[in-house]
Amino acid sequence: MRPEDINLEDLIDRTIGPLTLLFGFENGKYSYGNSLMVRGDNQSVIMDPCLGVVARKDAPPTVGFVLHSHAHEDHIAGTHLFDNTPWWVHSADAIGLSGIDGLMEIYGLSSRPFGRRSGRRS
Repeated sequence: MRPEDINLEDLIDRTIGPLTLLFGFENGKYSYGNSLMVRGDNQSVIMDPCLGVVARKDAPPTVGFVLHSHAHEDHIAGTHLFDNTPWWVHSADAIGLSGIDGLMEIYGLSSRPFGRRSGRRS
């Protein structure tokens, strides 16, 4: 199911003190994921903005920065909703946020079509 097809009434937000868990579709089952928000007195952060956040795109949470635990597709799918917000990610995963080629590099895959090789043939 695409995020835009998800009924927002089916999504759960559970708040415990300063923490809010934004459940994705089917309680965050892969590939929808769950996101964690932490609100402090002066700052707020969202961790791993997933497809559950994309489904809430008409009212994304207001946060001071985005924290990625790692750059896998189910953890970064909603990152684009926070274009004007600083993103934090481990330096080894930063390339995964640069685009599909960077994400494929993290997985050890090439962006070249299968069966083709670069370089000269003898």
